[in-house]
Amino acid sequence: MAEIITHSFVSAKTQSPDTTLVSKNEWNDGHVLSGGANGQILVYDNTQDNNMKWVDGANSYTGGASTGAVASPLNTATLVTIIAASNSIVQLNPDLACTTSGGAVYTLDIKLNGSTILTISNIASGVQFTYPYSFAITPGTYTLSATLTASAGTFTSTAINFRVFTIGKI
Repeated sequence: MAEIITHSFVSAKTQSPDTTLVSKNEWNDGHVLSGGANGQILVYDNTQDNNMKWVDGANSYTGGASTGAVASPLNTATLVTIIAASNSIVQLNPDLACTTSGGAVYTLDIKLNGSTILTISNIASGVQFTYPYSFAITPGTYTLSATLTASAGTFTSTAINFRVFTIGKI
């Protein structure tokens, strides 16, 4: 496997038989990184002594729920659980297809750990709907759920999917 991090100067000197000296093989060998955790990436950070810092790499999560006829409001169980080891940016892409009796509109409340972070109103019944939304989180465990509320009548069918992408940041 090719090394990714090496010295910028490659020594062409012959290897010394003296094992107490650093020579060609030792100097030209690739570096071994330490610290960090599986899934983290090394980024430039000029606030660090060595100008580098480990942060969470990209993660992808998906979850969803679908139902037949149900009363409004419809509260979903946890659709996605996010575990962040560092400050992260979250890109949430909810994808909905809901039908209500009487062709009424409905409202989507997206909840993070049980508290609403986004409300989208006047979504037309029977129309596939996607609304990308970004937000920041600190280290911790987060759950995403949703509440769908019909303006009138009941839901005749619902399908909701959350596609979530996170990447750590400094």
